[in-house]
Amino acid sequence: MGLFSTARLVVLVISIVFATIVLGLAADLVSITESNAGLYWNFSALGVATAVLTFVTLIPMVVIDAYRRGAFTSRVVVEAVWLSILWVLWLSTGAYAAYTDSLVFIGSDCSFVNPTASLVCGEFKAIEAFSFLTWLILMGYTGTLIVFAFIGQSRGNNSWTTTVRDASFLAHPAPKGPIDGTPMEQHYAPPTPQPTTSTTPNYVPMQVNYSSPSHGVAQV
Repeated sequence: MGLFSTARLVVLVISIVFATIVLGLAADLVSITESNAGLYWNFSALGVATAVLTFVTLIPMVVIDAYRRGAFTSRVVVEAVWLSILWVLWLSTGAYAAYTDSLVFIGSDCSFVNPTASLVCGEFKAIEAFSFLTWLILMGYTGTLIVFAFIGQSRGNNSWTTTVRDASFLAHPAPKGPIDGTPMEQHYAPPTPQPTTSTTPNYVPMQVNYSSPSHGVAQV
């Protein structure tokens, strides 16, 4: 597992933990306000919805990627789009909670005589904090993922369609061979014929001297 894949796992797990905390706080805040005043604040409902979306989408992304390579939910383009939507929702939840807090508890430190008011004020602060933290974590990871994906694509890698686990963002692709996979045909020029010289043997005729026998010599 690479460094980027490990960072991805840490970010998703932390986001799931923070979403669980916000879900519990927002749900309790809705329950308290409805039982006491018969209404609830809009940011608490938004916090419940955002936490549920985070909870039911990030857990399958982590589990499926752990047991199946190349899953659709783990592709870079899918994660970049969906996590961008999530961090926008978390930013909206935190900003809406801070705005409501500034109207209901104006500069208060949650030190109230009524324990219910102190509890509600504390839940306001906690929802704000964990919403902003989740927003920062997801936005930082998503921004880094998009930058690395563009770098990998510029180097010839299929960064957007691969999973984070299998992606090679900074690697250069290997040089490609012939397109059809067939070896290149080599042409060899035939050797230039060399002129051949034939040598004809010189035959020197032999002279044979025939001497006639001398007169007066008896021949046997």
